[in-house]
Amino acid sequence: MQIEDKIKSKDIAHLKEGIELEDGQFRALEATVTEANKKGTWGFLAIEEGRNRIIRRVFAAMGLRIRRLVRIAIGPITISNIPAGEHRRLSKQEVISLLKASTSGH
Repeated sequence: MQIEDKIKSKDIAHLKEGIELEDGQFRALEATVTEANKKGTWGFLAIEEGRNRIIRRVFAAMGLRIRRLVRIAIGPITISNIPAGEHRRLSKQEVISLLKASTSGH
C-alpha cells in the first residue's frame, strides 16, 4: 500500500494493537514500512479478514489517506504475479491449502 503521508512508528504500533471502528475492532497481523520518500510511504499490512474497505477506513480513522492498495495474497494463495483483470485456475494443492485455512480459522 502507498500512504500519502509519512507513517510514524506509533501508527504502526496502533495498527498492531487494534483500532475500534463502527463495525468492530480491527487489528493487523503484521504492519511494516517498506519505503518512505517525498511521495509518501509504502508499507505492508497483513490482515485476517477483509471487511468492506477496511484498510482505507482504518487509515482514515488514524488521519492518514491510502493512495494505492496492492493485494499480493488471498489467504495462502499468492496472487502478485497475476495481471489486473486476469485470472487462473487453482492447483489441487492450492485448493487443499485454502480448505485447510478456512477450517483452521487462519
